[in-house]
Amino acid sequence: VTGVQTCALPIYISEVNKERTNLAARVRAYEDLMSSSTLAIFHVDKEGQFLYRNPAAANLLGWAHMASAPTAVQQMLPANDQAVTDSPWRRLQQGVTINGLETQLQHADGSTKHVRLFGTAYSTQTSGVAYCLIAEDLTEQIAQARKREGTAEVALLVLDSHPQAIAIFDARDQLYYFNQAFAGLYQTSSGCLKDKVTFEAFLTFGLRAGQYGTKGQRHQDWLQERLAVHAKPYSLQTMRLDRSEEH
Repeated sequence: VTGVQTCALPIYISEVNKERTNLAARVRAYEDLMSSSTLAIFHVDKEGQFLYRNPAAANLLGWAHMASAPTAVQQMLPANDQAVTDSPWRRLQQGVTINGLETQLQHADGSTKHVRLFGTAYSTQTSGVAYCLIAEDLTEQIAQARKREGTAEVALLVLDSHPQAIAIFDARDQLYYFNQAFAGLYQTSSGCLKDKVTFEAFLTFGLRAGQYGTKGQRHQDWLQERLAVHAKPYSLQTMRLDRSEEH
């Protein structure tokens, strides 16, 4: 028995060393993954002190070239969020997992960064509970969206005063916009002029209200003809309205 135990000991030690080597390799791989990630990653202890932050986190908040970078999670929250009980940090401390919260973080220059934030708690052998925070930078994306919205608003203002009747239907064929000239032309259908009404529903409402000059025609045939033309990328069709005018 003693001989078996003596023989097994080197094998046991070898297996332990192998596991340590594998563990060290996994740790290095995880560290490399965090370091190379374009997402900002923070590890924070239960008091809010940073245990780790990757280069993307330093770049996101302008800390990369600071002689004395912030050391606590509270320092990356905007001033008006630091004492708020519903701040992301407070939520984590209360055991709430953060899953895609859109919020703001404080940049070193005093500006704010718009981010999508993820966070969860985990256990460590040394400091007990700790937290991992991952932030996706949305600042440029939001800036571009606002720029597009501003351009669209200007375009709609121009269309509002255009003398021609204009209506815009979106990709789902729902009414997105109409100008005053269009509303004036389709007064009989005004009860159906509202956001997200489909083109088919708009025509159907007008048929029932007597908007179109369809005397002698079957409504269903007339409707299908117009829908078929409307489905084409480019089309021109003539409709006789209740004012006996063709448009």
